Parts: sequence; structure tokens; C-alpha cells
Amino acid sequence: MIADDASAIVAFRDVAGASSWRVDVVIDGSVSGHIDDGNGVYRYFEGPQNDVTWSFAERDLERLKARILATVRAERQSD
Repeated sequence: MIADDASAIVAFRDVAGASSWRVDVVIDGSVSGHIDDGNGVYRYFEGPQNDVTWSFAERDLERLKARILATVRAERQSD
């Protein structure tokens, strides 16, 4: 879990299923999207029920997590 100076609490929660793997992105206690692995590229799908349109993609999972965190911070600072 990561707390930042823009007061958002961001967590990345592994979800393992029988046929798939993903990471839920949890912001302030609510699932706000998820990350999945598509052939070696990690994709972030913004929105709790969004399985169609991805927002960001990276080959490195940690880089994608950092990008999501930076986006959350920027959105919080603009509010």
C-alpha cells in the first residue's frame, strides 16, 4: 500500500484465478481498475468493470505501477 502527499491511498492486490492472473488497482479502498499480462506486456484497464479498453501498457510491471501512481497523484493535485 502506498500513501502519497496528495492523500490517495493506492494498493496493488494480486488476484490469482484458475485460468488467469491480474492485479487489482485499489484507490482509497475501492477497486478502480486492474492490470493484466498480455503476451509479456502489462496493460492497465481503468475502471472496475473495464475489460476492453486499456489506458497504459508497459513491458515492466513495476514501471506500469509507477505510472499509475503518478497519474493518481496528478489527478488528485488537479482536484
